[in-house]
Amino acid sequence: MPDAGVTIEIKGLDEAIKKLDKLGQLRKVHAGIRAAGEYISGLMTVYPAQTIANSSSNPSGQWYQRGWGVRYKGGGGRQTSERLDTSWSSKYDQMKFEARIGTNVSYAMFVQGPKGTQAKALKRIGWKGIDVIAKKETKRVGEMVFQAVKRAIDSP
Repeated sequence: MPDAGVTIEIKGLDEAIKKLDKLGQLRKVHAGIRAAGEYISGLMTVYPAQTIANSSSNPSGQWYQRGWGVRYKGGGGRQTSERLDTSWSSKYDQMKFEARIGTNVSYAMFVQGPKGTQAKALKRIGWKGIDVIAKKETKRVGEMVFQAVKRAIDSP
């Protein structure tokens, strides 16, 4: 799974990890970071509304059918979809306390990549880049990890 190239860093987490390791409570921190990674990868699966480019009524006579590929009026097409929606995943590295979000879909960077890689036309129709989602969700991810640390601290 290639790295999406965007980082959300939780300040102060290293210090909390050291203290919680001494208390034997890292399991809850691992769970919180893992959940935050899965949350972001889940957001990457949300597609914008379809447009005329996805409709058989497209005046050009061809359209892109999500989950299949290019279709042509009168039949036929090219089955090229790599199922971007189901390809996003989160992989947790317990040694680094790090969740990595990624996809193996060859065209993902043009559709949902960070600034400079995403096609402008796809951005205009509502596709969100990984950097946009990460920035928007930084506070939520921080809260998820904070709550996991709090649960670990409050544990007997």
